[in-house]
Amino acid sequence: MKRGLPVYSGLFLFLLVVRLPSFFFSVFDWDESTFTIVGQSILNGNMPYVDAWDIKPPLSYYAYALFIAVFGKSLVSIRLGGMLCIYLAAVLLYETGKTIRSKTAGIIAAIFLIVFASTGPSGLSTMTEHVLLVPVALILYLLFTFGFDRRAAFIAGVILGIAILVKTNMVFESLAVLFVLSAGFLQPHSDLSERLKRGAILLAGISLPILIMVYYYFAKNNLDLLFKTNIAAVLNYIGTEASFQEKVEMLFRNMRDNIRINPLLWIIFSFGTVHLVFLRKGRRTFLSITMIILTAQISSLFLSGQPFGYHYLITSMPILCLVCGVSLSSWFSEKKAGMRMNHLVTIMVIVAGLFYSLQGNVVKHYREIVSRLIQKQPLFDDSCYRIARFLEMNNVRNHYIYMVNACQIAYWLTGSRYPTKYIHPSNLLLREYMLKIIDGPDATKEKELLAILDKRPLFIIHRKDLWPQQPESFQTILELELQAHYDLVKTVDTYYVIFKRRDGISAQ
Repeated sequence: MKRGLPVYSGLFLFLLVVRLPSFFFSVFDWDESTFTIVGQSILNGNMPYVDAWDIKPPLSYYAYALFIAVFGKSLVSIRLGGMLCIYLAAVLLYETGKTIRSKTAGIIAAIFLIVFASTGPSGLSTMTEHVLLVPVALILYLLFTFGFDRRAAFIAGVILGIAILVKTNMVFESLAVLFVLSAGFLQPHSDLSERLKRGAILLAGISLPILIMVYYYFAKNNLDLLFKTNIAAVLNYIGTEASFQEKVEMLFRNMRDNIRINPLLWIIFSFGTVHLVFLRKGRRTFLSITMIILTAQISSLFLSGQPFGYHYLITSMPILCLVCGVSLSSWFSEKKAGMRMNHLVTIMVIVAGLFYSLQGNVVKHYREIVSRLIQKQPLFDDSCYRIARFLEMNNVRNHYIYMVNACQIAYWLTGSRYPTKYIHPSNLLLREYMLKIIDGPDATKEKELLAILDKRPLFIIHRKDLWPQQPESFQTILELELQAHYDLVKTVDTYYVIFKRRDGISAQ
């Protein structure tokens, strides 16, 4: 630890510089807002899915509850929690790269992870994928640093079981690790029966946290809700009716969009893989294991048949970055004549590529911060923060308000009450099938809206330019209610309109 302290400190400072802008903005991704609200609900004594609902497994929300409990109730705390997850994963990746190849490999892998996990539209938020970087990096650390004996197999299983309870598609990575262990990639000369025993121990470790969670919901008489959310809703969400060709087209379209954000990562990963295969034959075991796990990760996205954002690939970053680190370290170790110039060109390309990835998200937000400072505006000053400040001035704490289709983080920032457990706007406006799975076949978004309006929200806020394509019936009900009982009291940043109930009385 002492020998690694300069590297650990350098990685932390670099990470802080990259992610500092995340502390000054309210919303990068609605999912983060939803997880934060459910995390607060847990701290208030509620179970996931009962008071506030979303489709993610239960432990994803406990991570956000932990961030709030440890660092306090602020968005800075949520972003700090995500930053620490990235830091732990970067340190683990550094140690793994150092074991496989060299310190250079570890440092490159860690730097790449910090950069590429922070780019893209959701990169500066704290997503469940950022939380998952820790177990994913820890599994790689166990695979390549320790001899995978029975104890390590059990520990890895428990880690994977916890990861599955954070995001369901970690089942695919768990199966990949089971295959690696049972097929003998780590101990090719070991007895088959011993490998199978270690595989069984791995499965036992995976099952342990899952069974504990099942028992917890069973003891609370909510086992049906757990299964509806994590099995029925998930199977419906992944689009089982999509054809094979449609899934292939969707995967390639999503990959193309994501590769465009970080071309350096994918270029070095591709050329690095070829370099290690043909020039570094001793790295084939390392490559085989990483490719098996990466294939499993990509397969989970393929089978979903759904469009996915950049953040869905964050859990693949440790493997991509580790391959880049090992291959670049091998490249830089070449001492042939004329290689110095090649190394210099490579470094220049890497620096330019890293900056290209950062400028689209990180540098952009730095510019906004500087602009606010020059104009002497508050640092914490965007649309959702402005809405929250207005609502706070109107004493909405413990009163119902309704954030129709944006800025649901205002519930949490103001201490107000949300009138529906479907706090993520998409679940109510776009995914009516979710309501039918959880509340029964007669559930509709219109019925849920009427139940919301029965609670007489003190304020109703929606974003005029952000309606789904066909919400006519939902919109009609809302507009009639606004005309009958509400007055427009404020417009924020052109599109956000705030209505207040005329009688000033909400349900308690």
